[in-house]
Amino acid sequence: MIAGIASGSGIFESVFSAGLGAVVLILSILVFRKGMREQELSEAFSKYAKLIGDSEYFSVSELAALTGSTAEEVEKTLSDMIAGGYLPDAVFDRNRTTVLLTDTAIEQYRQAEKAYLDRIKNEQAKAGPADGNDAADSAYSDEVRELLAEGQSYITHVRNVNDIIPDDQIMSDKLYRLENIMNRIFAQVRKDASSAKNLRRFMDYYLPTITKLLDAYVELDRQDVQSGNIAGPKKEIEETMDTVNDAFEELLDSMFQNMAWDISSDISVMKTMMKQDGLTGDKVSSGKREKVGVEARGPESGGQ
Repeated sequence: MIAGIASGSGIFESVFSAGLGAVVLILSILVFRKGMREQELSEAFSKYAKLIGDSEYFSVSELAALTGSTAEEVEKTLSDMIAGGYLPDAVFDRNRTTVLLTDTAIEQYRQAEKAYLDRIKNEQAKAGPADGNDAADSAYSDEVRELLAEGQSYITHVRNVNDIIPDDQIMSDKLYRLENIMNRIFAQVRKDASSAKNLRRFMDYYLPTITKLLDAYVELDRQDVQSGNIAGPKKEIEETMDTVNDAFEELLDSMFQNMAWDISSDISVMKTMMKQDGLTGDKVSSGKREKVGVEARGPESGGQ
């Protein structure tokens, strides 16, 4: 008996030791990876510092071009640097395309951002209500009103680009489709203001990036000679617009998800209540026949 207990104890100790060894191994791997990432950040910081110099702000895309990395990789590295204390005072702009390094640059950016939003509101006020939207927008929160105003500015930009390029271009039809989808997205926000919270990446990344692509397209289209270095990027932007439009339609569809759930729930509850009240299936027909029969015989019985 004692030998059995001792044997069981030995097995338990072996399993415990194996489990503890696995935990130690995992922790060691995590520590190693963290150390590797710290080393990467340290090296990247030294490289970036030489390229940035004394600048108070810099563009993520320009830094990516100088380092041979993608803008997404540089943005991730910079985010880790800020979180890790390498750039404790640095902040991204609203579109995460520029990094501001000093208090002066940050304050100037905030003032410019405020002036930009004020200009949009003033231009919309001068133009008058668009389909009655401006008057209705006053009922929303400041955040939703700002989102709607900014959204309208992007829609206007797409329309302006479409006006600049020739109508016979394939790109023009794609921009008409894009404008239509964007109008429907913001129309849904007006109907259901709670859906605005799901549009942050749409507003902060996708629309600004699309605006840059469209501006680049216009610039390329203006060139008299459409060489390979011009026609190639133009074709790529045109093809990308199909992906953009499909993705935005998916986004629009997802905005109706809560409505679909509510409708399904309402229908389910209504069917259940109808069944309980005997208003569905055979009960409905039987109940109606009996009721009609009683009412039809009533006067005759009374007359007798």
